[in-house]
Amino acid sequence: MADQQAIGVIETMGLVGALAAADAAAKAAGVKVVRRVAMKGSPLTTILYEGDVAAVAAAMEAGAAEARRVGQLISVHLIPRPAAGLEKMTGGAATPPPATTRRKKTDPAGA
Repeated sequence: MADQQAIGVIETMGLVGALAAADAAAKAAGVKVVRRVAMKGSPLTTILYEGDVAAVAAAMEAGAAEARRVGQLISVHLIPRPAAGLEKMTGGAATPPPATTRRKKTDPAGA
């Protein structure tokens, strides 16, 4: 069975906690830091991660602990096996792998 993809989200008050969380999460497990989201005029900073479910769960735990330690943790969330189309909202996080199709073999000689 192939690894299932997941999206992880850590939201902090300010950039310092977000950067510390991203660093800890990336070092704790094999996850990809997808992007940082900051709303203009808001002190909230959100970091999106992706990887297999177990890796993202471990990364969220480590990242949340570090954000709590150095800053103010607002929220942590793990989305296992995200619904199709959710990657449009996340800027590409946890894009499902492309479907594989079998093609008929053709004879190069045309026979």
